[in-house]
Amino acid sequence: MKPIFRCLFLAFLTQSGMNTLQSQWVRTNAPIARVNRMLLDSTSIYAGYGDNGTSLLGAYRSTDCGLTWISMNNGLTGGQLLATDFARIDSGIMLGTGQGVWFSSNEGQSWFPRNVGLPPVSFRNVRAMAVIGSDVYITIDTSPGGFLTTNRGLSWVTRSGSPGESPILVHNSAMYTTGYVEVRKSTNIGTSWTSISGGLPSILYGTQVIAVNETLYVSSNEGGVYRSTNDGGEWTAVNNGLTGTALYVMSIAGNPSLLLAGTNFDGVFLSIDHGITWGVANQGLTSTWIRWLAIRPPYAFAATDPSGGSGGIWRRLLTDFVTSAGGGTEAVPLTFSLDQNYPNPFNPKTEIRFSIQQTGLTSLKVYDLLGSEVTTLVEEVKWPGVYSVSFDAMGLSTGVYLYRLKAGPFSSTKKLILLK
Repeated sequence: MKPIFRCLFLAFLTQSGMNTLQSQWVRTNAPIARVNRMLLDSTSIYAGYGDNGTSLLGAYRSTDCGLTWISMNNGLTGGQLLATDFARIDSGIMLGTGQGVWFSSNEGQSWFPRNVGLPPVSFRNVRAMAVIGSDVYITIDTSPGGFLTTNRGLSWVTRSGSPGESPILVHNSAMYTTGYVEVRKSTNIGTSWTSISGGLPSILYGTQVIAVNETLYVSSNEGGVYRSTNDGGEWTAVNNGLTGTALYVMSIAGNPSLLLAGTNFDGVFLSIDHGITWGVANQGLTSTWIRWLAIRPPYAFAATDPSGGSGGIWRRLLTDFVTSAGGGTEAVPLTFSLDQNYPNPFNPKTEIRFSIQQTGLTSLKVYDLLGSEVTTLVEEVKWPGVYSVSFDAMGLSTGVYLYRLKAGPFSSTKKLILLK
């Protein structure tokens, strides 16, 4: 059974009541140690472990949604077992470590060093990796600049203005990252970086940048979460429900239906309204120190720090989160619904939120006032849950448009106003 279908099958069993641990986080069999970074692709989940102490564990891989994990450390020793980040390129994978970069074409059964052009081995602690097309960009914590390879790591060239050690987001062919002071953006694969920090505090303590459709979110260690709907031109705090130590956000993950914020002390928080309000979503967790969050349907994954009581990698069905914000009883939506788009009027982007009560074909389309179809936003089978879809009207003229949701027996139409 292929990995992605196995994940969906296991999720179906859980939803059908064959797994008694429902509506909560469940710890997987991953090693219980410090997780630095996770990478999720269509077939596998990769986890990088280790710290600068003695517990160097390296890289692990799961092909069954986290149920079992396989060591990818054959041939790696010492500081090479400090696994800091991953880069998936073609049919191979690059691993960033405490002693540089390694490449494997067989999922870690054998590794080859890829360090020509990088600093000496004792100054080669890789902090972040990003893939743009066939190029790979990395940062190293002892170097003032980043490094780029265009030949799968056979050689590296320096880039100026390294952004630091935070994860790097690749979105619309640009790179985004954050750090102590600001959020930065590069449109030329790290040749130069521009500060995009309007609306952010002068000392940010930024930890991660993510994109959900065309909206950017940045998490910060002390400042909570900020949101930008114009590629970082201006940021707005979205912290209602995040107070006190819950503002120490170490990781953030999201999809069009929800956002998850992992805090340094208070566990996981959930938002189903684009970060406007947050609620605790810790059911089942025995550690509230969150190192990393990731989403690959049908699950969300959380890596917890052993220092916080009980480490490891946990998973939870995305459908479990539907009504957990605010701490209430978790269940699927009681009704179908179609919300008014926000903002409205808008230019040129807006969000449309809707709820699905039962699994089935869901259609969301936009029409002009003459009834002609303008675009199809959704045309697929959806599980019960709350969803949000971004609508970009860049190529349309100012005016009033209609959007219609059809899901099972439900149909609803609302107006939206485009003002340019």
